[in-house]
Amino acid sequence: MIASVSERFDWIASDKRPRRVGVLGGTFDPVHVGHLAMADAARIELGLDAVLFVPTAGSAFKEGAVVASPEQRLSWCREAVRDNAYFDASGVDIERGGRTRTVDTLRDLHGFFGDHVRLFFIMGSDAARELHRWADSPTLSSLASFAVVPRAGHPFGAREISERGLDAFDFVLLEDAVMDVSSTMVRKRLASGGSMRYFVPAAVAELIGRDDPYRPVEQAHPSDEVFGPEFELRIVSELERRVSPRRLRHIRGVADMAERLARTYGVDPRRARLAGLLHDWDKGLDDDGVRRRVFDLGLDIDGRMVFDMPALLHGPTAAEALRRAYPGVPSDVLQAVGRHTAGACGMSDLDMVVYVADAIEENRSFAGVQDLRDLIGEVSLEKLFFRTYRHILADLIARRKRIHPRTVEVWNSYVLDNRD
Repeated sequence: MIASVSERFDWIASDKRPRRVGVLGGTFDPVHVGHLAMADAARIELGLDAVLFVPTAGSAFKEGAVVASPEQRLSWCREAVRDNAYFDASGVDIERGGRTRTVDTLRDLHGFFGDHVRLFFIMGSDAARELHRWADSPTLSSLASFAVVPRAGHPFGAREISERGLDAFDFVLLEDAVMDVSSTMVRKRLASGGSMRYFVPAAVAELIGRDDPYRPVEQAHPSDEVFGPEFELRIVSELERRVSPRRLRHIRGVADMAERLARTYGVDPRRARLAGLLHDWDKGLDDDGVRRRVFDLGLDIDGRMVFDMPALLHGPTAAEALRRAYPGVPSDVLQAVGRHTAGACGMSDLDMVVYVADAIEENRSFAGVQDLRDLIGEVSLEKLFFRTYRHILADLIARRKRIHPRTVEVWNSYVLDNRD
């Protein structure tokens, strides 16, 4: 059993009187006024005796999961709640370490406080709609009540509870909506030179300004160096840890094919090879892992892709994680990495090279792959991309797979100009 969860509220465990404790979990990267407003709305409406802000330990993958360290985020939370006697910050998830799961958070808090304390997990209606997908949801539903704060565009009520199979959860629907502020918004403002004023508490802004975790780091690998053999060896060494030997053979094949296509179609072969090496950076993650990656990185991705088509996510997550981990990698290379799973309207030549290389590298053996390889140099790069895209789309339809609307948009944007 853990020895402490909160300097301010540990006494509640031994009080033995019925108490109501709110729990607000998240990365808090950084904590902002929207978090505080949400916690206060829940405290007032539910008559909570205390609210604990519980920062996550972060992703199981150390690079790019969050920008600020766990210790920084915990210290910011403590500073943000210092002047509110009903609030405190808890390091219970950070002390546990590893990947944070809400079911573990609530299990630890329930075990510490005891049965006389009723826990209320505070969350927005956007997150509440997906609770049935969270890890160990049957156990999760037994550990706390769930206080749902309305979020614009995310209705939540009896209909959503029934349709999503959430009847086992004890929901309390709050009336107060919260201000539309996100940690991603704050980080983007800082990255573009904007101000944090009125978005984060003044004391927290002072700490962020002192620690400066969001300042772009010095480029350890200037652009010229990321194209060199030393950097490739470093990437391959890291990939050996991240993916299976079979996946690594595929990655090497994509790098070789991308370089060949680039030389044929007048694209920078160094950029093509680098993008090929990096394209499956996050392919070692399972579905839950890549979904968590999306949330940890603060990516704005359509929920249909996140929850229904996770196989498409490893491109966008890799692009953002690599941007943070290796600032010297050019933006057009990262764009090609991000677009290699679902494609995009207005693909650049490099985007198309990587997309095609991923489909037809020498280790691929599906029916028709050699026909596509035979087109190299015989048709334009755009036509080769379109033929490849058409083959993949037809395969999805034949296997009765769900098709994301973006896939249809890409098809429509290219089909008129590529009629055989």
